[in-house]
Amino acid sequence: MALTTAEIETRIRSAYFQLARKRQDWVGMVALRALLTDISRDEIDDTLRHMSRTDGRRVFLAPESCQIDLTQADRDAAVRFGGDDNHLLVILPD
Repeated sequence: MALTTAEIETRIRSAYFQLARKRQDWVGMVALRALLTDISRDEIDDTLRHMSRTDGRRVFLAPESCQIDLTQADRDAAVRFGGDDNHLLVILPD
């Protein structure tokens, strides 16, 4: 049975907070995707874009500022949004 967008969002938030070492910590897409292997890339990407658009004051996607530090895995895991390849996610607390 396919997951709903709301269920995928819940899983993404749970994975994020599992990975974040402290509040407002940026988490890489490689690590996030590793915790969500049962969800397709398209579903994750679409849900992340939706979260950023609808909760833009608390959910942010960003490219790595130092592109030279990116591995091929980082590049492959990026979410294309807003004209950028975004490698990082932060979810601010309510």
